Amino acid sequence: MLTSVTRSDDTGGAAPGTELLMAAAAELQAAGKRILVGLHPREDPALWSRYEISDVPSLQASARAEAAIGIPGTVFPLIAAVGTPLVGCTDPALTVPEHLLSVCSSTIGDAASAVSAVDGAELPDPAVLADAVGPIGGSARRLFDAWSRAARGR
Repeated sequence: MLTSVTRSDDTGGAAPGTELLMAAAAELQAAGKRILVGLHPREDPALWSRYEISDVPSLQASARAEAAIGIPGTVFPLIAAVGTPLVGCTDPALTVPEHLLSVCSSTIGDAASAVSAVDGAELPDPAVLADAVGPIGGSARRLFDAWSRAARGR
């Protein structure tokens, strides 16, 4: 489970969809799935206390997951890049950028769909992933090459 933000503070607002995500967690647990929660840094951990909360960052925890499900956020493309399929929980009041939705195997708007969505989750096409994340590996070389070409006036 990839949480979002359930309370507004000085750094930003809260994301709609927490109820859907929590209901999806309950459906997945009832189906026998292990629930490991990756908390958003501004999330209220008390909301997720009935589940196992990861002691490592969400990206690191997701690398060993069958699939990740959550409210689509900036960590989604990175999670797809480490090889974990994603399911997005989308609330009608939530506006999600297309590049975040594009890395999701599917999206759900009803918790009853969570189990089948996770069971059928797949990684995005490599072209979609490259568009959302950029080429994986070799970024230092590409940056150096670009700077070198610019310095030579090419």
